[in-house]
Amino acid sequence: METYRSDIAARRCPLRGRGFAPWLTAFVFAVALLASCGGKSEAQKRAEAMAADSAALKIATMPTLDCLPLYVARQYGLHDSLGIDMRLVPFVAQMDQDTAMLKGRVEAMFTDTVRAGRMERVQHKRLRRIVATPLHWLLMTPDSSRVRELKQIDDKLVAMTRYSATDMLTRMAADSARTDNDRTYRIQVNDVHVRYDMMMSSMVDAAWLPEPHATVARKAGCRQLFSSRGRLEAGVLVVSDSLMSDSTRRWQVERMAELYNRGVDSIARHGLTHYASLISQYCGVEPDMLSDLPRTMKYEKARPAVK
Repeated sequence: METYRSDIAARRCPLRGRGFAPWLTAFVFAVALLASCGGKSEAQKRAEAMAADSAALKIATMPTLDCLPLYVARQYGLHDSLGIDMRLVPFVAQMDQDTAMLKGRVEAMFTDTVRAGRMERVQHKRLRRIVATPLHWLLMTPDSSRVRELKQIDDKLVAMTRYSATDMLTRMAADSARTDNDRTYRIQVNDVHVRYDMMMSSMVDAAWLPEPHATVARKAGCRQLFSSRGRLEAGVLVVSDSLMSDSTRRWQVERMAELYNRGVDSIARHGLTHYASLISQYCGVEPDMLSDLPRTMKYEKARPAVK
């Protein structure tokens, strides 16, 4: 390019005396520059972006602590060292990420065992389990609520999601309190942020919250009525089983599992509160409300060959 420019400058243009040479020189240079850069049309750029998106491994996440290992891996660029294009696709409602999984918009997702089982049984979507995650659900009630203890959830409104772990846990809580299941009114509120706000506004009497929202609720003066800990191992990271028959996709899944494990190691080394700002960013809660995150939360290592 520099040689070409010098050559143009060295030659005397026959129009120079008429004042056209500077314009002509600039035009020729601009054309040469565009040709050398291989300018792409918007359609070409969109096509390339769509191809890259299709080839990437897309993982549906929720604003919950069980996703933290991949949040850590993504935030600190660990995926770059493995050469994997891993894209985290955020959702705030389990039903929405189910739809994305069924329609092929994502290839993997963080979910609960009840929803994953229903997807396989009812919607005939074969899933491969990568790792059990520490997804815990807590039934919380605000200080202003009429519910002071678990047995009082009879004839009360409980925010949850149908066909999920929170649905099953509502029945378990009613059984534990020896109340009538049919008199514990399940109010479907899929968005976990809306569920929290409805509970704090006394629009429902109690709500199932994951971490870190349960910690935020405790710091706001809410009481815990029931917990999934020790009763239901709810969390799981799954991928579409069809991926495993493709060598490239299987390689991506294996790298994702490695990234998850690197995130687990980092959390074990530094502790949850070390990542308060990261949790705030991905989970939509204020970082100063995260000083009392549960110390008992443990992350298992992923094993991608597990069914």
